[in-house]
Amino acid sequence: MNKHIILLILFSALFLYCRNGDETTQRKANHETINGLTENTGTTQKTPEETLRDKLNATEKSNLDFLKDALNDKEKFNQLLNLDEGKIKAALEHIKNQLANCNDEQKKTFKQVLQGYFDTMSDNKLDEIQANAISGCQAGG
Repeated sequence: MNKHIILLILFSALFLYCRNGDETTQRKANHETINGLTENTGTTQKTPEETLRDKLNATEKSNLDFLKDALNDKEKFNQLLNLDEGKIKAALEHIKNQLANCNDEQKKTFKQVLQGYFDTMSDNKLDEIQANAISGCQAGG
C-alpha cells in the first residue's frame, strides 16, 4: 500500500510539473508575441531633420543649426528640409564660408540677412543664396 501511495504522489507531482511547464511555455510564447508586436510598432520614423542630419558632417550640422536659429520659424525650416538635399548642402557650405571671417556681432547681422532673404523657401532661393545672402565680413573679422 505504501508503494501505491508513493507512486500516486510521484505521478501527481510529475503530472502537475508537466502541466505547469506547458502553461509557462505558453505564457512565454504569448509574452514574446506581445513584445514582438510592441517592438515592431514601437519603432519610430525619423523626422526630416534627423534624416538630413544623418547625412551631414559636423560642420554642416553646425551651419544647419545656425540657419535654423537664423530662420527662427519652424514652418520655414520644415519647408527647407523638404528641398533638394544637394542644394541644402551647397547653402550650408555658403554659410560656412560667410561665417569664416565674422566676429560675434557680424554673425548676428548675418542671421538677420538670412532671415530676411528667406522670406519664402524654395529651391530657387537656395540656388541664389551665394549671390544674395552675403555677410559682409572681411578677412581679419
